[in-house]
Amino acid sequence: SNAWALWQLSKFRHDINVAVPELASLLTDKDEWDGPRKSAAGALLHHAKKSGDNCVRVREAVASVTLDRTLKDIAKFVANLGAIG
Repeated sequence: SNAWALWQLSKFRHDINVAVPELASLLTDKDEWDGPRKSAAGALLHHAKKSGDNCVRVREAVASVTLDRTLKDIAKFVANLGAIG
């Protein structure tokens, strides 16, 4: 998926800032966790850990979408994002 590819790019020090809003919107995907949501979450967390500015950008993008926090994996993602920085 595109989200998985962006996660891999982030791991190899590519700047994925431009894709952060779209990745955040993928967190609202209703497919199973092993689909786009998991890759988007991984890419966003990895990107947020790279710098304070990235973390702020990811948090802002995530705050702009409506997440289903009753989903265990989304709740875990939000907790992990909150623990960064």
